[in-house]
Amino acid sequence: MIPYFNNNRGVTLPEVLITLVLLSIFSIAIYSFLFNGLHSYEKVKTETAFRDEADIVMTSFINKLYPVKEAEITKREFKPAEKTYLLTINNTTTIGFKDGKALLNGQALNDANYDLTGSKITEPSVGQFKITIQITKPDVDFAKPLTLESQIGLITEAANAP
Repeated sequence: MIPYFNNNRGVTLPEVLITLVLLSIFSIAIYSFLFNGLHSYEKVKTETAFRDEADIVMTSFINKLYPVKEAEITKREFKPAEKTYLLTINNTTTIGFKDGKALLNGQALNDANYDLTGSKITEPSVGQFKITIQITKPDVDFAKPLTLESQIGLITEAANAP
């Protein structure tokens, strides 16, 4: 191997071309691997952010509804055509969804960058509420929207009877 480097011939054109082709193939493989890794990282990061945002909203709703008796729900405003799903507790506290936002007493719970259009509160039976959160981010096309569902049963007067 040493005599090869000690001669004065230099490197031939085919040797240079073969080296460039092999280096190009190797570079493309590394670039593809790194690009796919970065894309996967961004997708997982975005989906995790969706989950975190949905958890904040769901926890806030459950914490407000958990101690409430069914009789304390003074108003149910479910208007799918207007994308409005609101519950009023004791004529003072309002929770629910309106125009793609999660609301608690008129204040948005979710970050303005996230869209909750499609989220709703339904009442399958008296005192039973099903909360469905559907969250997306309008400027992100590579992450799937997240749907999170939870049900909560309120304390009913019949349950308190002896």
